[in-house]
Amino acid sequence: MLNQRRALAAEAGLTEPQINHLLGRYGTLTLDLLDVMADRPEWVRPVKGAPNYLTAELHYAARNEGAVHLDDVLERRTRIFMETPDRGLAAAPYVAEVLAEELGWDDDRQAAEVARYQSAREADRRALAAASDDDAANARRAMRS
Repeated sequence: MLNQRRALAAEAGLTEPQINHLLGRYGTLTLDLLDVMADRPEWVRPVKGAPNYLTAELHYAARNEGAVHLDDVLERRTRIFMETPDRGLAAAPYVAEVLAEELGWDDDRQAAEVARYQSAREADRRALAAASDDDAANARRAMRS
């Protein structure tokens, strides 16, 4: 499929780097995402706060990969956590909005998912700043309570 990336990009109205990203993450399942994006062109939008990702990937995570939590999508189903300098904090509200649409979350659930993700990233920040492994573990535990 890599040999077809130019044609795939032209047909889907995407850039070659976008196709490369999709192929690297989804392999031959990229065709499924492209089919969905053809039917739902609004899902071609980049993810707010993580512009190298497409909104369709968020829908796909919920519909096809069984994701039911914001942190799962940001940390495992996509690589937004690893590939954005802020570890996905700027993307979290938008991703939660998309997941709310897919999973039927109300406003309270959406806000709770974002707050939980923000709290986990704050725990990461404090753990990284800790002087020892014990201090780092304590910083993480303190944020969970």
